[in-house]
Amino acid sequence: MPNKVLIYSRFPKAMMMRIGGQFELMDGGGKPPGEVFTAEQLSGIRAMITAGGTPLGGAVMDTMPSLRAIVCYGTGYDGVDLTAAAQRGIMVGHSPAANAAAVADLAVTLMLAATRRLLPTFGAETGLRQNLRR
Repeated sequence: MPNKVLIYSRFPKAMMMRIGGQFELMDGGGKPPGEVFTAEQLSGIRAMITAGGTPLGGAVMDTMPSLRAIVCYGTGYDGVDLTAAAQRGIMVGHSPAANAAAVADLAVTLMLAATRRLLPTFGAETGLRQNLRR
């Protein structure tokens, strides 16, 4: 039987499909695990996937006695209580700079658009000014 992995916060369905063949995924739909699953179901969870900003304290970790890894998708892990995880022997991982290339592409595109005055051409400037006045 594959290892059980809890999807703690909303997670892209395409990614669930990719990893679903290797692990038994339990999707909590963004709700606290104790509200969605029984204690018996939670007892077998070995890993958790969460957004780094989603609050995750020791009380939630205690509901999963077999939990050994918390993987934060995105760049941060500020929602995870690192002290509580360390006390329970749970490793916490994240993906720093995972979106760095996309951010750089957007920044360069916006600089080019500003220097070539593309925004006024498409009427975006008018909409932007109207939104700033509100």
